[in-house]
Amino acid sequence: MSTSVGTTLNAPIASVDSWTLESQILLDCAAPVPDEQSANRLQELQDEVVDWNLLLRSAESHGLMPLVHHNLKRFCSKFVPPTFLAQLKVEFVRQSKLSLGMVDELKLVLDRLNGKGIAAIPFKGPHLAQKYYGDILLRIFNDLDILVREADVDATQKCLEDIGYTRSDRREVQVENRLLGRGSFRKLCFEAMYEKSASEGMHYIDLHWRVLPPGFLPICETEFHRHVQEEILWEQQISSLDDEMMLMLVILHGCKHGWSQLSMIVDTAQIIRHAEIDWDYIFEFSEKIGAKNMFMSGVFLAHRLLRVDLPNEVVDRINNSIVSKSCNEIIRQFMVDPDAPAWGELEVLRFLIQLKNGWVNRFVFVVQTGIHIMPRTLRRCFSNN
Repeated sequence: MSTSVGTTLNAPIASVDSWTLESQILLDCAAPVPDEQSANRLQELQDEVVDWNLLLRSAESHGLMPLVHHNLKRFCSKFVPPTFLAQLKVEFVRQSKLSLGMVDELKLVLDRLNGKGIAAIPFKGPHLAQKYYGDILLRIFNDLDILVREADVDATQKCLEDIGYTRSDRREVQVENRLLGRGSFRKLCFEAMYEKSASEGMHYIDLHWRVLPPGFLPICETEFHRHVQEEILWEQQISSLDDEMMLMLVILHGCKHGWSQLSMIVDTAQIIRHAEIDWDYIFEFSEKIGAKNMFMSGVFLAHRLLRVDLPNEVVDRINNSIVSKSCNEIIRQFMVDPDAPAWGELEVLRFLIQLKNGWVNRFVFVVQTGIHIMPRTLRRCFSNN
C-alpha cells in the first residue's frame, strides 16, 4: 500500500447536507495552517451573522481555543467583534503560560527519570503539539502523560515525590491512588495522577504503566515499547513513540471517550498530515488487537470533518466497512449543535459496540469492558462517601 499522504481520493466517504455556521467556523479553524477553502471562508465572515457566544463556548468545550484565536486573528480580525477577540486573547495568554511552564516541567521530570535509569516515554501533551502542530501553544494540554514499564512504577513514584509531586487529591482519583500500592489493584488500573503547585498553575502528571485501561483491548505493552525512537526535542534527547503507534494511541484515546472533543480528531488529522504512515502495518496491527474499526473511525472522522487526504486503498477499506454508519451520528450531532454535551459512558459503550463485527465479538467486548468499569464504579462509590 502506498504510504504517501495526499493521494487523490476515489470518492467522498460520506456526505453532510448542512452545517451550522458556528460548526463550520470551528472546523475551518481546526488546523495550524488551514487549507485554501477554509481560509477563504474565514475571510468572508464579514457577510455572515455569527453567534459569537456559541462559538466561544464551542471552542472551549472542544479544546480548540488556541487554534480559533490563531486563525480568526490571522484571517478575519477586522470582522470579529473586539470583545470576542479580547476574550480569546485572555484565555490564550493564560493557557500559553501554563503550557510553557509544563514543557519546562516535562524536561525536568524526564531528566530526573533518565538519571535514575527509568525509561520514560512522554506521549500526547506538549510532545504531540510540538511534533505535529509545530507550536506547543496551538494545542491545549492540561497534564503530562508519561509511560513507564510496570516494573518501574514504584521507582518513578519515588522520583516524582522527590521533586515535589504528591498523589492527586481530586476526589475521583483519591481511592485509586490510595490503593495503587496494592499489586492486585494495579493490575486493574493503567494510570495514576500526581500534582504539584507552580506559579502559573497546577502541574498534573498522568503516570501510565499501560496506555489503555486493561480489558479495553488485548494490547501487550511491550508492543508499544518496541516502537520507541530517540529524537531531539527542546534541545534534549527524549524517547517517543513512532508515528504509527502515536496515531493508533490518539485514535484509541478518542474512541475511548466517544470522540467527545473535536481536538481529538484534530490530533489524528495532524499526525496523518505530517507523518509518512505505514498503512499496511497499522491496519495489520489494528486487526491483530481487534481495533480495526476503531482505528478506521478516527481516520474517517479526520477525513470527513477536516478533509485529510488519504491513499485510495485506505478510502476503499473504509467504504467497505461499517465505520461510516457508526460515525455519522457523531457528525450529525456536531453539525446541528457544536455545543452539545458529550456522551455519557453508556452512549460511548454503545458506539464502541457498533464498531465490533459480529455478536460474539460484541459480547466479549462488553464483558471485558464491564470488568474494567467495575473498579471505577467502586472507586466512585468510595469517593462519594
